[in-house]
Amino acid sequence: MFAEYRIYVAMVLSGAAILAVVFSFPALTTGGYSPGVPATEAQLDEVIAEERDFCERQPEDLDCQCFAGVSGVVLLNGNPRVPGATYADQQDLARSQAAQKC
Repeated sequence: MFAEYRIYVAMVLSGAAILAVVFSFPALTTGGYSPGVPATEAQLDEVIAEERDFCERQPEDLDCQCFAGVSGVVLLNGNPRVPGATYADQQDLARSQAAQKC
């Protein structure tokens, strides 16, 4: 009987620890533009122009202005949402998110 209570207490404490870790990370779906180093207006314009050119060369029918804006913000925001994580290819990530959104 005492062993069962120890198991229940261990399960509750483990669950609480897991929840504490999960809720310590920022939500991956939160919006906003918060790069570690602020981008200049020239950098933003350059990235958006490159992404608009890329979009116009694609056979898909996308809103290239929307695509360039979303992709540009993702590219300029080099900080991953999970601390210590890195993305395999920031450009692929940006373009796939932009294609899904636009």
